[in-house]
Amino acid sequence: VLEGTIADLETKKPLAGRVELQLIDPQKKGGYHYSVIGQTNADAQGKWKLKNAPVGWVRIVLLADGYVPRVVGYGKYTGEPGWHPFNGSLLRSAKVSGRVVDESQKPLADAEIKLIDFENLGENYQTAEDFRTTTDAEGRFHFDNAPTASANVMLHKKGYVLPGLGPTIKTSAADVVL
Repeated sequence: VLEGTIADLETKKPLAGRVELQLIDPQKKGGYHYSVIGQTNADAQGKWKLKNAPVGWVRIVLLADGYVPRVVGYGKYTGEPGWHPFNGSLLRSAKVSGRVVDESQKPLADAEIKLIDFENLGENYQTAEDFRTTTDAEGRFHFDNAPTASANVMLHKKGYVLPGLGPTIKTSAADVVL
């Protein structure tokens, strides 16, 4: 039995949402593929329960409309009896856009951008999706569904060096210049 609750991280109010068990399938060339092998709904009080969890290596993902899906746990289930609690909170989504320029303010096209290490109210937020993109010809980038949180930005452009680890941004910011 897998059981838990879903709430809004900022307001602490319960959310009626969904829970997915996603099978973790390692890929030969690296990375993982995730496929839904079980799911259930959370009621208006945010409570959910899934009996007879599917066998396999899975991640537990919480979802709700208007919020960014979050991984709240992992498990390897063999069909043996057991009880596993997975409580979690979700963050609303935000649009993030920005522009990458060099030291002379010239736009950098095709720079790789990745948002990592999301944090809000002192809590790390592991998203179910990667936040990666590349800049356009004007150095612009955007993300439509980032969590409302602080995040570190990883930048990569061949031939350029970014001093330090990269900036930390608040994803609810309207525009960011890097």
